[in-house]
Amino acid sequence: MCLIVWQAAIKKTWERYSTYCRLAKADDQAAQLSISPAYTEDRAISINKLYNKFEVDTVKWKSNLWNHCATLSRKHSVFMRSFPIGEQIISGKNFLMIQKIEMAGNYHDLLRLQQELEGLAEIGKITGLVYQKPVRDSSVTLTIILTGIPLKTINEL
Repeated sequence: MCLIVWQAAIKKTWERYSTYCRLAKADDQAAQLSISPAYTEDRAISINKLYNKFEVDTVKWKSNLWNHCATLSRKHSVFMRSFPIGEQIISGKNFLMIQKIEMAGNYHDLLRLQQELEGLAEIGKITGLVYQKPVRDSSVTLTIILTGIPLKTINEL
């Protein structure tokens, strides 16, 4: 009779209780783990580097960008088609500056120019690229969209 009661009622309860105890013990060990300060510092440095790629000085940005584009276009034998007025996207207290640049030339020269432009500091970050080759035209058109976060916005965060 004791064996039947054990099998029917107590065995399942005992197994579930022992499983619960093992899981609770494992949970206690996981709660004792913490995030290393070195890890969080590395993450903070990585995030700051990302923001630094977007930071621009609002007064000098367009002038610096124009100078870099003119120098690179001459270096890579491409020409600038358009450099329109930059846009500002406002969201609450923060805003982004967006500049569109259009260049034309050989595809490989435009690609080299794009790669060199990505490595420059304080010009914003390339957030959009469009390569177009019209059917009747021998040159390729590259449209680059650069996005910058003004320095004062970063400092306020």
